[in-house]
Amino acid sequence: MVNNVIFQVYVGHPELKNAIIKYCSDKNMSVSECIMKIWQQMIDSQNFLMSTNTIHYDSQGLSNSRDKQIAKMLTLSMPYHFINEIDILISKLKKPETKINRSLFTQEGIKRYLEPELIMQGYLVSTIFKNRANATKNLEHLRNELKLSKIEFQKKYLVIEGFQLISYPQYCAIVNKGKGNIDRILDIITDTFGLDKQAFYDDPGIFNEYIKEAL
Repeated sequence: MVNNVIFQVYVGHPELKNAIIKYCSDKNMSVSECIMKIWQQMIDSQNFLMSTNTIHYDSQGLSNSRDKQIAKMLTLSMPYHFINEIDILISKLKKPETKINRSLFTQEGIKRYLEPELIMQGYLVSTIFKNRANATKNLEHLRNELKLSKIEFQKKYLVIEGFQLISYPQYCAIVNKGKGNIDRILDIITDTFGLDKQAFYDDPGIFNEYIKEAL
């Protein structure tokens, strides 16, 4: 008899979590079976480069921290020997400059092998794993096109009903270090200028051409 272990992994966004659950239900398979398949695909590929970025989403509508965690978490049940195999692999991949754990390993597999199918079959409209580095560069390109300093841009545009959306240090942390939730900034900027939010996640060369036409 196989001894299963119940555990949790974070997929980073409730929209992605719900899409996976709906997809698995329609395919008559458990979510655990789906994630096991993805893990096996990762093993078979022998490509363990982690390309996923930390996913941020607006959780203000959720009442407490526990709800916020559950909203982006999958509860799985798998044979111990298979989990152990994955954990041994992850421990070998860990390096001082490499952040990796079960959740990041799972997100990488989802991004490669499952999300494209979720999008193709209509479970997701677009990728959840957006390139935040591109978004930061493109936001700065927009600011430069407007010929504003960082503090001028923050004070003029990052405002909702007279209140600053974020402080200047928070804004600098996002654009200079990639820390924080850039989606919050993009929401207000795209609304203000009537821009396509997805365009900010595109390659900077593509965005530059887009912004010439849009502004």
